[in-house]
Amino acid sequence: PPRAGSTDSQHAPRFLEISVPAANECKVIRLFFAAYVSEVDTPEFCTLATSALAFGFELNVLGLERSDQREKFGSVDKLLALQEFVKPLPEDSVILFVGSTHALFTGTPEALLLSFLETGKDILFSAAKDCCMEWWASVESLRRQQQLRCDDKWPAPGVATAAPYVDG
Repeated sequence: PPRAGSTDSQHAPRFLEISVPAANECKVIRLFFAAYVSEVDTPEFCTLATSALAFGFELNVLGLERSDQREKFGSVDKLLALQEFVKPLPEDSVILFVGSTHALFTGTPEALLLSFLETGKDILFSAAKDCCMEWWASVESLRRQQQLRCDDKWPAPGVATAAPYVDG
């Protein structure tokens, strides 16, 4: 079973240590789960947190004390908060980041980690069909809070999504 932990500091990121098969041995991987939210007293956050905790995830909440940054940078603040969160973590950590509260966990951290490792990828992204900005959207455009239209060809034709049940 995974072991929960955090480093010395009271406010250090929470994580799980999960043993996974690697060649002829087991490798221990630290899984960090962070969610960016602006408030926790919403039904959506309650669903996210309850489902995460029910399956054994250790939750780190980002964004609660970032109202100035959120006002200045808009949605880009999610990435800035994530960057700050990830910076001190060991390089071999696995980070699960949810950029909104419209998520529901339906499996264990071990199952999620094994599925991720099976892809052989270093990074995976997921977005709802209605939450993808055009590829040319710059940070500066977002800072100026210009209206950006969604790309109606996202995802590629023939690719199924869970829309409207997920949000970016």
